[in-house]
Amino acid sequence: MAAVVFTHPVDQTKIRSQLQKTPTSMLQVARNTVQTSSILGLWQGLTGSLLRQATYGAARFGIYAELKERDKRNNRKGSLVLNGAIAGVVSGIVGAPAGAYTPMQPWSFLMRSQSSSWSA
Repeated sequence: MAAVVFTHPVDQTKIRSQLQKTPTSMLQVARNTVQTSSILGLWQGLTGSLLRQATYGAARFGIYAELKERDKRNNRKGSLVLNGAIAGVVSGIVGAPAGAYTPMQPWSFLMRSQSSSWSA
């Protein structure tokens, strides 16, 4: 979730530049955001991104832990690395929809694209 805090301003600036009526560079959009909303404007909508990441991460880690525990209970032979890789792949496949289709996704987009002092 810490990575979201650092990448959010770039994602938010990208969304705002895509919403511009006339083509504008991301750097110019970032400058406009800072001028109208202060430096904190670059982190507007962070809550939605954090909620999405928490949902996605919880699904992935929960599935991963369950698969690893099943391997222990069933005394499956194999390397720890192989079991971890299989559990990681399966949890990633199953957990991806949890992150991609959560109710937080549209909310996150809306929060990043709208502001009382910014307009497209």
